[in-house]
Amino acid sequence: MIYVSANSRLSLQYHDKRSEFWKVIKGTAMVELDGRAVILTEGETISIPRQARHRLGALDSECVILEIAYGRFEENDIVRIEDDYNRVAMPAKTRAAAA
Repeated sequence: MIYVSANSRLSLQYHDKRSEFWKVIKGTAMVELDGRAVILTEGETISIPRQARHRLGALDSECVILEIAYGRFEENDIVRIEDDYNRVAMPAKTRAAAA
């Protein structure tokens, strides 16, 4: 489950090794998917393909999302492009080359 506070959003990110399925359990979500915005309300779903740039935001109230990942789930597979909390990191391929 993903909990997003009202008027907050997660990183703009992508994954090389997994795709995701999201279902809105509570609230209204703004999903950015490869440059387009989609508004989802309770009960609605969206599929996030592998390597698609995506971000999740909560509109007026807290948003609760059920997330199911398909493929290889690894925390270091999160490639952040933009982040409101300054967590932008180099892609895994770049990190490996720098080591």
